[in-house]
Amino acid sequence: MPRMIRAGKYNKSVILQWRDYEKERKSGYGSSRPFWKKFAEVRASVEPLQGREYFSGPFQMGENIVRVRIRYIEGVTRKMRIRYGNRVFDIYSVIDSMESHRELQLMCKEGEAYKGGDDYVDKPFHLELLKAKIEAILRRTYQYKVKDQMRINADIY
Repeated sequence: MPRMIRAGKYNKSVILQWRDYEKERKSGYGSSRPFWKKFAEVRASVEPLQGREYFSGPFQMGENIVRVRIRYIEGVTRKMRIRYGNRVFDIYSVIDSMESHRELQLMCKEGEAYKGGDDYVDKPFHLELLKAKIEAILRRTYQYKVKDQMRINADIY
């Protein structure tokens, strides 16, 4: 007889969303606004595991690692995200515990660092902000270390 999962463990309501690339293409060339559609609304257990804050250039960044447990649903991938109230978690790993198809553990990240806080620049932008984001990308990609301070001419726009 299969062992039952206790329902009281799933005490939060979350929405799984998938990105609608077709709608993004139809919305116009060069549109940077992503469109997300509801995949499923499920009961879940949301467990914060780790949080960190750090400085990227002159800016303070932060991220949280969260484990979300849900009952098994076919089709959940790491290209999806989770909306929990007004918070958004990006899924970076989907784990089917012991391949039993009873429970999924979704390892997620939340915060500026993972959402592209280092990569995405809104317009208009400040040159110091652009410099800090470029340095952060170089550090992540090539283990680049800033040895001497780069100077940006404030008259350039």
